[in-house]
Amino acid sequence: MADGRGAPGRWRRAARSRLFLAACATLAALIAAGLLADWIAPYPPTAVDAINMFKGPSPAHPFGTDRFGRDLLSRILFGVRISLGIAGAAIAMAVGAGSLLGLAAGSGRAADQLLGRVMDVFFAFPPILLAIGTAAVLGAGPGTAVVAIAVVYAPLFFRVVRGSVLAESAEVYVEAAEALGVGRLAILFRHILPNVVSPIVVQTAVCLSYGILIESALSYLGVGVQPPTPSWGTILNEGKEFLALAPWVSLFPGGAIMLSVLAFNIIGDGLRDALDPRMGGTE
Repeated sequence: MADGRGAPGRWRRAARSRLFLAACATLAALIAAGLLADWIAPYPPTAVDAINMFKGPSPAHPFGTDRFGRDLLSRILFGVRISLGIAGAAIAMAVGAGSLLGLAAGSGRAADQLLGRVMDVFFAFPPILLAIGTAAVLGAGPGTAVVAIAVVYAPLFFRVVRGSVLAESAEVYVEAAEALGVGRLAILFRHILPNVVSPIVVQTAVCLSYGILIESALSYLGVGVQPPTPSWGTILNEGKEFLALAPWVSLFPGGAIMLSVLAFNIIGDGLRDALDPRMGGTE
């Protein structure tokens, strides 16, 4: 087993990985672009220009225009706020709910049995079908997309935290705390929770990539963000009928989705290698 000195070595290896650094830089650039979209976007995202419909990429419109003459670069920049914002809010909600339920399940057999059976119901459905079903019940909209994605991934965080809590509960330091009369809640939040943060962080990075995909799918299918709000999924949906005439309408938002998902997956792998003591030795 690697000792404590291995952790700095794993972080140094991650920091020297060009792929990991490139993914971090890509994600930082996307977030910055979304935050600064009001200042760096060349046009308003919903500005219609009938004269410039389906214009190909050019100096005036680097990503071209759509069927209403709207500038695609501007719409994709503003779409960063929507797509990443919804995914981030949904995964944050899933982390909070799933972690609390996982802690509760790991603290007692009765709660574990009850919550485990409930979560098994959610795991019985494919993620995209569960998200679509939730969105169909609640109605279309950004808030619905947040709730739908959170419903899909809260059970996953529940399982991660529950397993980690059960493993940590068997450690000597927990037995020592119990012998000293420390309450169960205090043990959970002061001693066990800090030791299960690593798997939560890694799972969060991975689930953010899935959250972007599901948000885009919901918007594409018309049960998420609604036009003319510039979500990456809605832009893809608007361009699907014109692939032969104007492929750039779907190409660029699809590339943005691919780039962000790839960045989150690479960052998740890097965090796993750095935070999991089983992934490597010392330097």
